[in-house]
Amino acid sequence: MKIMRLFIILVCALTTFAQADYVEIVKNAHIYANPDRKSKKIQSIEIENSTDLYFLLALSEQTKGYYLIRNPATNMKGWIYKSNIRLHKGDLPGDNQVIPDAAIRPLRDNEMRAHIINVGQGSATLLEFSCGSVLIDTGGEKNADFDSNIKLSDYVNSFYSNRRDLENTLDLFILSHPHIDHTRGAKWIQENENIQVLNYVDNGQDVGSGGKQQVNWQKYSKASGSINYEAVTLDMIGNDGFTDGVVDPINCESGVDPVIKVLWGKLDNDPGWGNERGTARFENPNNHSVAVKVEFGDVSLLLIGDMEHSAIQSMVEKYHGTNLLDVDIYFVGHHGSKNGTSDELMQAMTPRIAVISSGDPSRETVWTAWKYGHPNKIAIDMLRDPEFGVSDTRTPIEVPIGTRAESFQLETIDSAIYNTGWDGNIILQINSNGRIVPIKQH
Repeated sequence: MKIMRLFIILVCALTTFAQADYVEIVKNAHIYANPDRKSKKIQSIEIENSTDLYFLLALSEQTKGYYLIRNPATNMKGWIYKSNIRLHKGDLPGDNQVIPDAAIRPLRDNEMRAHIINVGQGSATLLEFSCGSVLIDTGGEKNADFDSNIKLSDYVNSFYSNRRDLENTLDLFILSHPHIDHTRGAKWIQENENIQVLNYVDNGQDVGSGGKQQVNWQKYSKASGSINYEAVTLDMIGNDGFTDGVVDPINCESGVDPVIKVLWGKLDNDPGWGNERGTARFENPNNHSVAVKVEFGDVSLLLIGDMEHSAIQSMVEKYHGTNLLDVDIYFVGHHGSKNGTSDELMQAMTPRIAVISSGDPSRETVWTAWKYGHPNKIAIDMLRDPEFGVSDTRTPIEVPIGTRAESFQLETIDSAIYNTGWDGNIILQINSNGRIVPIKQH
């Protein structure tokens, strides 16, 4: 969706500026003919109906708390009061450019955010709604230079300190599958007395490098008496996905209510996937990952955990002839590995934006992006394919892309592909009308 931007430029007596700044309109506002609310109202801005809330300005002095602005499209000039705006340093971002963390503000009823937390070589995604929150996976990489548990705890604590209305409550906690790079922080969530979990979902498995953490959560939720637990298996999932009050406990009474579905889970029987490197693909917990789809107004998201080609192909076949896999935002499978995305999946999704959760390849040790060569060039090339790749763009960035384990080459990315290993913490600011703005946080 191409949305026309409204640019408002602040007129200043100065003729030159060392750096242009921009302003965010945070409340319904009036533009006045003079710096006085009793003067004529030139224009009224209703932020709930606005397609863009960020506006360009050249910084000037206040006059009685008002700023002078000019609409370049109409050349209209007027004054806006300081309590209706928030100032930000830097140039105004263009479409799909990353905006600074200073632009974070309280959510409106028609907005959500997807927080892709930089837990290194691992995955942790926090979905924020006006009335609740969901955490999917918990990291993460741990070595002498990086500890995903510290990154996760700092981020989650900061999040709830800013969203006091949520009262430290996770409406839903999901572990996609029992591998340690997805479950490492599960114990921290369990032992944190300040965080309350209402619903817990996993695939029911008890094996894998993160099996201990997943089993502990299964036992903990069952013994709690207050946490609803559901193990999602494929035989529960119909051709339109699976949802119930545990999978989708978010119920926003005002504004946009999200729809959360599970599209994949644990298989009870081997569908004939065969072996890879002498190991049965059916035995690999990656292929039993809980895949989650979120629909929010005109925007949809798909998270597939670490599903690999065999499971991905089976999922594509399962939903053939439906639009269940047609999404706007793709959380790239298996940290951008070459077996975590397929051409068939890309064709079914037609995504606008892709987000990868992987580590910084500069950490040259075991269990890192460097060791695995993530994200891999094969996956990246699928994501930026001219026909079926992501359709949105980003400001060009030169980044390391894996050609094989422990081997990278620099390439320029201008498709809307974001990676925690390149960008740090990433937030997708999502409006139900289809607008998606990536926000970068270090």
